[in-house]
Amino acid sequence: MSDKSYSWGSIDNTDRPEEFAAYLDTVTALGEMQRYKQRTYQLLRASWGSHILDVGCGVGDDVYTLAKIVGSDGLVVGIDNSKALIEEARQRMRDESLRVEFRVEDAQQLSFDANTFDGCRADRIFIHLPDRRKVLSEMIRVTRPGGWIVVNDPDWDTLIIEAPDKRLTRRILEAVSDNTANPWSGRELYKLFLESGLVEVAIADTPTLVLTDFAIANRLYQLEDTVAKLGGAGTIRSEEAQMWIDYVKQADQAGRFFSAVTGFTVVGQKP
Repeated sequence: MSDKSYSWGSIDNTDRPEEFAAYLDTVTALGEMQRYKQRTYQLLRASWGSHILDVGCGVGDDVYTLAKIVGSDGLVVGIDNSKALIEEARQRMRDESLRVEFRVEDAQQLSFDANTFDGCRADRIFIHLPDRRKVLSEMIRVTRPGGWIVVNDPDWDTLIIEAPDKRLTRRILEAVSDNTANPWSGRELYKLFLESGLVEVAIADTPTLVLTDFAIANRLYQLEDTVAKLGGAGTIRSEEAQMWIDYVKQADQAGRFFSAVTGFTVVGQKP
């Protein structure tokens, strides 16, 4: 549930944006990610002929899945502010029988007319956005009355990792959380939906991503990089940092590494 190592607005400014596409593929392949994604499709009430908008579509996996649900009479539009990811999404979409569009858009100022879509979703995007209220307002504006808005985001202060030193682990995980622009986005969604004027607002799912593979957790949560920065800055002692990393790596080798983070899926209907 994480895109922590990349700023939402800076992917195209990196030397190798293709690394982010590969990163998204790793995350998307995880079983719990697939489960809650299917749940978001159900919450959208997407069916044959529906028009759906996917905000922050990345490489387009969700767009492709939704396009198969809405069929040839429907339409799924994926938007992202990254030209590189939109280009990759277009290259991956090889089934010409499906009606899809990919556009480079600013989620805070969508180019679509009001009441264009039957439903709108955003997955792990609000954690990166400078103005989440504005984006939600835009998603509501372009959705037809009676349509559904679905957003999923993690809450980074729910991240846990098994390690013996509670104080040190809390300090490290707090730094991991603070690497994200809006680490509390998951817990704020319910309030944002209620305050936006949506009705039938509900916390529809609480997906928990459990990882017992250090390599994947390290890639998703930037553990070694974060610990190294804390040690280099003197926030924690270098020997403490090394002992913590050694412990979680040894736990991984022994088959007992454990980490988990919780996300929240919130749904609401446009009146």
